[in-house]
Amino acid sequence: MSVASRRIRREVGRRRVVVGLLLAGLGGCSADAVEEPAPALEQAGTFFALRDAPDHFRLLRVRNSVRFDARHTYLFLDEYRPGAKSLAEARALARNPDLSLLPIDVALLEDVIEGPYFIVWHRSLREDERD
Repeated sequence: MSVASRRIRREVGRRRVVVGLLLAGLGGCSADAVEEPAPALEQAGTFFALRDAPDHFRLLRVRNSVRFDARHTYLFLDEYRPGAKSLAEARALARNPDLSLLPIDVALLEDVIEGPYFIVWHRSLREDERD
């Protein structure tokens, strides 16, 4: 074996080691490490909590939003019962599919964002929820 071919084999071996170490350091899919972006308040399926007393939050979900003009967006909302005593409880309740539902309400986005609101979860609307 010539000196040149040994040098080439060594270089290829080094590169394989470097690539192997880099791949081993990745651990998993890069998408696993990235958090999903928070949903927008006007996005259908967004659950949010509105503080209506120091120890009480109303739990609402956006069913749809309609931009009326440059300054007004209407939110079609479902309100769930019971309310929550904390944001952590609101997050847990939002994941419960068996909550009591009040009739659909309509609110201006501009009015909602004036008060203290907190996005607690998002789940895409099911077919039966889109009606």
